[in-house]
Amino acid sequence: MRKGIIEHRMPWDQLEDVALKMRGKALALELSFESGPDYSVRPMYFGSNPYYVAELILYYLRHPGRRELLRDPNAAIREVMEVA
Repeated sequence: MRKGIIEHRMPWDQLEDVALKMRGKALALELSFESGPDYSVRPMYFGSNPYYVAELILYYLRHPGRRELLRDPNAAIREVMEVA
């Protein structure tokens, strides 16, 4: 993930939770990690609806055995849409 001009690597095994929070006038993703720090990521950095992105992250956080689908974004999205 890029935050500004810096790219951050965030391993799944460190991710604890994702939530949506207002940051100013924009809804942002709050990513919580075991070892910290937590990150607040605004939609301009991922270019999509934050509700959908949060739902996708939560699904794959809770279903680690299905993460291989993340190699194909369309398949990853279809998977989550089918169970929603």
